Amino acid sequence: MAGRGPDRQKRKLRPGKIRGSEAEPLVRKCLENGGTLEEASRVFRDNTGYSVGKDSLSRYWRSVRAEMEREWKARVLAEAVAERARSGRAVPLALEMLQAQVLEAAAALPDLALGGVPAERLSLVVCRLARAAR
Repeated sequence: MAGRGPDRQKRKLRPGKIRGSEAEPLVRKCLENGGTLEEASRVFRDNTGYSVGKDSLSRYWRSVRAEMEREWKARVLAEAVAERARSGRAVPLALEMLQAQVLEAAAALPDLALGGVPAERLSLVVCRLARAAR
């Protein structure tokens, strides 16, 4: 079945009718204001002359919400970096951010990719290096 299986998240979704269309801002506004998928479908059809299914709208709205969440997290992180930079504590924050990225990357790698060093061991080494840099 298409869309199922362990590689579902890895596959690149094909572009739908909604993204990039002239009706996208109106559909997005409708959904952001609490409109239903049926209402958003009607907005799309009224503005483009084409119909779009609830599944397509649901996938579009899910991707928009994911983008909004990533933007929000980036904004919060940027505000934290700016605040620490004003107070002179930017270097420890940069080290913490780097440490978190390395830990995420190490956890995603298979053990063999690290030349036999398990991801947990690499994480421990990174933590000790970060602690020593403080």
